Amino acid sequence: MRYKYDIAFLFSLAAIFYAFYFDAVISKEFTAQRHYADRVTEGEVISFPFRNLSQQDVLAYTIKGNFHSTSAQIIDARFKFDDEILAINLNRHSLDLDEAKRKYGAQRLLYTPDGYVIPLALEIGDNIIEVASRDFGGELIFQIERVLGLTDYLKLSLVVLSLGLLTYGSLTDTTQPARLRFYLFASISCCFVLLLQLIKDHPFILDEFYHYIQLATIKNRGELYEGVTPLPGYHLFLLAWGVIFDQFSLSFFRHINVGIALLSLGAFLFAVRGIDGKYSKEKTLQYLFFPLLLPHFFLVYTDVLSMGLVLLCMGFLLRERYDLAGLCAIASVLVRQNNIIWLVFVGLFVLWSKYRFDLRGMHLATALKDNVVVLLGGIAFTAFVIINGGVAMAVEHAHPSYTLHLSNVYFSLFCVFLLFLPLNIANATKVFGLLKNKRWLLPFCALCLAYFFFTFEVDYPFNDNRLLARNNLLHYFTASAWRTLCFGLCVIYAALSIAVTKLHRQELLLLYPLALLYLMPSWVVEPRYAIAPLLLFNLFRRPTSPRVEFALTMLFIATSLYIFLGYQTNKFIL
Repeated sequence: MRYKYDIAFLFSLAAIFYAFYFDAVISKEFTAQRHYADRVTEGEVISFPFRNLSQQDVLAYTIKGNFHSTSAQIIDARFKFDDEILAINLNRHSLDLDEAKRKYGAQRLLYTPDGYVIPLALEIGDNIIEVASRDFGGELIFQIERVLGLTDYLKLSLVVLSLGLLTYGSLTDTTQPARLRFYLFASISCCFVLLLQLIKDHPFILDEFYHYIQLATIKNRGELYEGVTPLPGYHLFLLAWGVIFDQFSLSFFRHINVGIALLSLGAFLFAVRGIDGKYSKEKTLQYLFFPLLLPHFFLVYTDVLSMGLVLLCMGFLLRERYDLAGLCAIASVLVRQNNIIWLVFVGLFVLWSKYRFDLRGMHLATALKDNVVVLLGGIAFTAFVIINGGVAMAVEHAHPSYTLHLSNVYFSLFCVFLLFLPLNIANATKVFGLLKNKRWLLPFCALCLAYFFFTFEVDYPFNDNRLLARNNLLHYFTASAWRTLCFGLCVIYAALSIAVTKLHRQELLLLYPLALLYLMPSWVVEPRYAIAPLLLFNLFRRPTSPRVEFALTMLFIATSLYIFLGYQTNKFIL
């Protein structure tokens, strides 16, 4: 068909606008007289004190408000002064708080005035009610959220299908018209613009609140907030743009983060073309829709800037611009301290690729010259750790500096098993061939599986929060021996699949031991920690057949958009 791509493009635009062009969140801010001070800002909050008839000694306060969506929504909520939620009514129907307590295993339901979206999602009719507080002030916000239904999944499927048609033609059609590239670019651009519109005014999502407090503390007091662990490079970068545009709001910083995402895309293109520009198209699509990263394009998190600097570092490294690579790695450390591992990667890569680790004679002097930026960065980081008393800037008890844990390694390999499933299936023959040719591997894998089975545990306190999808997944697999065994088998197979996946250069094998060092110091199991190792693995690996690359791209697109909608609708958070 002569016009098949034109039809696919129009179908794509129609599907994207049909799916994402709606106001999914209806929220209203309240202001009223002050009866007590917010303990963070000492600002005003809404409260109407009264004596609870069932508990005469409890002084409580209440919130009331009206919403105007497709039909009027009326909210009435009561709280104690110690932040326990007593009752919530939607349209004069009482929500079952006892059911929520049973569901989440909670004794009490608390509201936190610090701005964190509380763990409460109670359904009534076609709505979900959640309580949140926004910004650095003390406003209380009630949100009416749409519940994802069959229509929403149909819309998502249409978007994935329409993007799939354009992607398939772009990756496999050798006679594709020049306009196909524009069609794919336009469709993805429209998709991302609408995704931003959906989430730009959403209340804080998890750690966004703490990053916002960091921004406000630096701006208003000229000091760092004690609840944020990374160095303030990311926050200073955002504040610089805030000064330029005279803006300070969550929505503004989310827009800036999307700009950072575009820059990180440029860094990725720079890196992938330093390896092999022949496959840059599919690798770029896989970067844009990488499931663990895409939601953070639109949120105030450090991950996108951190990843962009690491990719820029790799681009310079692959072009043998060692000083620039080292400077980019140091800049990434100012955003996230664990990026010091990629500075080590730069140094070892130079020693392997240029000197084959032979430092005899004059090689030592020239190797030191090539690695002078790496050495200076390493010395500066060591001094920081000594002066700071650890790697983390704050809450050292939550992020201990000198301990090692395997939980993030296991979880990252499990993510490889799921997210790279088409590649893992294609590698099956190679994996079985490896086990057949190296017979010692089978008992070794059995020993590794036994070690995993008897040592795998989820013991970080935050990983007990059942409102996060990763925690539910972890506790599901640790609930029984058979599930733990299945999880372990997935981890082992993912490791074997990685082992048989060819990389573009042998020096890039450094990724594997250094990825372990990158993941092991972190106690809390967090999917975001797997972003850098998995994206670098995808960057460094040699592409397989077009069909496998297409299947992998489609899996990324479908998964990433589903995860985004989970964040946007508060249905789940990874």
